[in-house]
Amino acid sequence: MSVPPEASDPAVSSSDDVPDPDDVSSKEAQAVGAGSPAEGDARLRERLSEVYHDLNNSLAVISGNAQLLAELARAEDLGPAFTDPLEDVEAARSDISDALERLDRLRAKTDRQESRPP
Repeated sequence: MSVPPEASDPAVSSSDDVPDPDDVSSKEAQAVGAGSPAEGDARLRERLSEVYHDLNNSLAVISGNAQLLAELARAEDLGPAFTDPLEDVEAARSDISDALERLDRLRAKTDRQESRPP
């Protein structure tokens, strides 16, 4: 029995290395919560922008590679066994993109509310 390459390659992270999105480190929580409420809100919006940016960049890589695979599949006439899953990837990419747009609109709305005079 052979060992899968990802099991023997230290450069490939295991699922244990993936951070839990609900687990905010105390350092991050303190950074967002420190100072005045307005400062905490500003830091939270900044972190939201960073998360949006990171997810959007990763999504662009996924989308580009899925498009490349779809083009190669068409060129090689691989058929629906290969192209149908790529269509699923595209549908999921679209859903995630829509969610990111909603996140960005929410962040922008909070920016506008913060900049209004009291």
